[in-house]
Amino acid sequence: MASIRDPNPVKLGEFHTVELYRNHTLGYIIVDGGEPINGSSQGKFQGLDLNEELHVGGYPNYTGLAKTAGIKTGFVGCIRQLVIQGEEVIFKDLDRSSTGVTNCPTCKDHPCQNGGRCEDYEASLYKCGCPRGFTGSNCQHHSSLHCHSEACGPDATCINRQNGLGYDCRCHLGKSGNKCMDGELVTTPLFDGEESYIAYPPLTNVHDDLRVELEFKPLERDGLMFFCGGKKIQVEDFVAISMVEGHVEFRYELGTGQAILVSPEPVTLGQWHTVVVEQNKKAGYLKVDQGPVEKKTSPGKSQGLNIHTPMYLGGVPHMDILPKPANVSELFEGCIGEVSINNKKVDLSYSFTESRSVRQCVDSSPCDHRPCLHGGHCMSNVEYEYQCLCEDGFEGQCSHSKDFLTLEKTKHASYLQVLHHICVF
Repeated sequence: MASIRDPNPVKLGEFHTVELYRNHTLGYIIVDGGEPINGSSQGKFQGLDLNEELHVGGYPNYTGLAKTAGIKTGFVGCIRQLVIQGEEVIFKDLDRSSTGVTNCPTCKDHPCQNGGRCEDYEASLYKCGCPRGFTGSNCQHHSSLHCHSEACGPDATCINRQNGLGYDCRCHLGKSGNKCMDGELVTTPLFDGEESYIAYPPLTNVHDDLRVELEFKPLERDGLMFFCGGKKIQVEDFVAISMVEGHVEFRYELGTGQAILVSPEPVTLGQWHTVVVEQNKKAGYLKVDQGPVEKKTSPGKSQGLNIHTPMYLGGVPHMDILPKPANVSELFEGCIGEVSINNKKVDLSYSFTESRSVRQCVDSSPCDHRPCLHGGHCMSNVEYEYQCLCEDGFEGQCSHSKDFLTLEKTKHASYLQVLHHICVF
């Protein structure tokens, strides 16, 4: 199964556009014309078998959905347009059963409560101007008991309590305080090599295949960058990516002996690098920057990876979590940039569960990240942050040829599958 989530919350009470695309195991989502968020399903199956009717806005019985997709409730809001495979679905022409569905309200329906003033509004058909002390798309909530636009700071997510009595501000990485107004937002974490770490939820659907892609800028020759293991204490199976005497080391244990892969050349301290590791059953792969692919197979009969601990970046809360075979004595000192698990980017600032002593990494120039590929030269640019001077035939970050870019645009236009205009309440 693939689960693709846009990291940015949408504004309630307004219409938004959601585009969904799937081709074999790959898929992406685009919200309000933003950048595509990619993902892929695991396993060998590439086809989609749909033998039920299409349901919009809800489902008759959520028992099965809760187990497979984690969905327990239906959509609350308006759907203005639905396009599937280029064909618009005309709701009024459908001869189908429905429950609890009404027309999307306008000011004629007097939707504003508690003295709210209704105005026609293109983005959501209407807009309520709420009196002081009330909030919500229909002014239906008391501000002290429900999330509203000023409940939390800009680097926080407001979450209503399940009992309906109040809300909590979930601070993004680096922020703190009641409204998450204290501290500095961390988008690219810097680890101190002594007590820093960030924990994320345990990885799922990685038993047979785990692929980790990680950007890093080391400041010391030794240190643990990535770890997840089989048990909370004294783990058995584990995966670890570390700096060892300046080289990148990838270790994994499936229960019958570990495999150890090491980059042939040491990496340069103080510069950004990219490491890609993959464990596919017993086979392991390691590639650093543009270097060769190192390959090795783990011993014994075990082929699956059983891990249950959180996913740790930069370190761990205490060294007892680490098994002795991981051979880790130092935590990572340096910066970690983008991280992808099985081709799905991790939202480092939002999806973490705990952290300690993490600061924002600061580069002297955007070109420090070496964004230009295929021999392209990076130049700092005030207007665009940086600009790549590419070899003939390449554009952008010098990642694709001009002909390929044209093909990509055509492909995306041809294979767009689902387009929703939705208004969320």
